[in-house]
Amino acid sequence: MKTINMSYVITTYNKLPYLKNVLSPLIENVKEDEEIVITDGASTDGTREYLQKLFTGGKIHQYVSEKDYGEAHGWNKAWLMAKGTLIKIITDDDAFYYPGIEKCKEFMLQHPEVDAMGTDGLFAKSVHESSFIGSKSYSGEHSSKISDYSAHYIKWKNEGIPFSFCNLGWMLRRSSIPVFGLCDPTYTRVDAEFAIRLAHGKANLAWYTGKTWSRILNPGSNSILFDEKIQLDNEKMNMIYPHSNLEDSNKKWYHFLPKSIKTPLKKIKNKISPKKVIIPSNYKPTDKDWENIFKLRVAEIARVASKEIGKFYYKEKVK
Repeated sequence: MKTINMSYVITTYNKLPYLKNVLSPLIENVKEDEEIVITDGASTDGTREYLQKLFTGGKIHQYVSEKDYGEAHGWNKAWLMAKGTLIKIITDDDAFYYPGIEKCKEFMLQHPEVDAMGTDGLFAKSVHESSFIGSKSYSGEHSSKISDYSAHYIKWKNEGIPFSFCNLGWMLRRSSIPVFGLCDPTYTRVDAEFAIRLAHGKANLAWYTGKTWSRILNPGSNSILFDEKIQLDNEKMNMIYPHSNLEDSNKKWYHFLPKSIKTPLKKIKNKISPKKVIIPSNYKPTDKDWENIFKLRVAEIARVASKEIGKFYYKEKVK
């Protein structure tokens, strides 16, 4: 029986056009000592049939399609299904830089004392990339924002200050799950809660300053669909971890007001600072649009990553 050193795990639900974009380069880059594990929450858009075809063709190694309780439940199932020494998170609608991921894999295999790792990456500046497609303002070359998690990691390493970081850079040691636990299904902002718990607990966390991911926002992103729930999650986490890097909205009191007061306050706020309408109601991006966006983001992360020499940081355990 061959040794599986790393499991790429994905959880998805009704995001077939995005999932196809993500799986294509992943399948091209997967190594002999790696596997692809996918949990689908019983999608109705053809995802189940697509995954079955890939599985039958030997392109992916494990998958399940059944109803679940959301992203956290999907991750938990995938982590427990995984056979690899390491678990690499891959989201179903973002871009990744596999040469950088390979470096992280080699580092963690060489340092068994490391329980988990995070990396830096890129954030799309626009709320919805699709809003620029077909418009004169969209050139496909608007640059993304580079994350600054490395600075927070150094504070954590030197001062023990917990911090939250994007799940796109997560790499976990499967045997360390008893140390840091599984994801909490009661949260919508699953990555923030797990990451800050990871940095607040007993796990030995390492960091790679190289860029290994690029977040691509779309109308189906959790941060778009569940904005209010995410804000409530933020407030709850701010109370539990008051000194972390979680955005403090300075309005914790607001979320606990009765609806009769919150509604008029929200109307006043919107008049003072109205939200920009990002996507016209009659606009629906095509699958080809998203494919082009994905290719541009893959090219950007490769361009940025190739110009730097990433560094590894970790805490050496005292013997």
